[in-house]
Amino acid sequence: MIALWSMPLAYASMAYKGKQEMPTRRLLFEGRRYKPRMMKEEDKPLAAAVGRRLLWVRLLTGKTQEEMVVGRAAQGQYSRWETGERLLPVQYGLEVCRRMQVSLDYIYRGHLIGVNPDLAQQLLKNHPEELVLPPIYTGWHKDTDPP
Repeated sequence: MIALWSMPLAYASMAYKGKQEMPTRRLLFEGRRYKPRMMKEEDKPLAAAVGRRLLWVRLLTGKTQEEMVVGRAAQGQYSRWETGERLLPVQYGLEVCRRMQVSLDYIYRGHLIGVNPDLAQQLLKNHPEELVLPPIYTGWHKDTDPP
């Protein structure tokens, strides 16, 4: 199967009609320069907050960045998540949560819901201004999330 979306339109139409073999990679990207995707401005504060929370938990658990490498991500990628250069994708976040005994609520929002109780106490003692205690749910259809 030919990946038509990765070819210029002229090559795609010829390949689809069976008139030409799949062009080489050099031809596909000739004259183009690879540009990495840039993070949106509105995501930068979230990425920085997520990175701080990852760093706090990693230091409290005594693990290294190499031990926290998830799936196909390398240590350098994990470092970019911790420094806030890149936002941690959810599919990697789930594995990080499992390894560190925290929840996605903690990583992305700063809520201590689902965090190991001993770890939650240490985190709250070290960083009380940036973490949120679990909200108290008072009833149905009420927004009880802290601001």
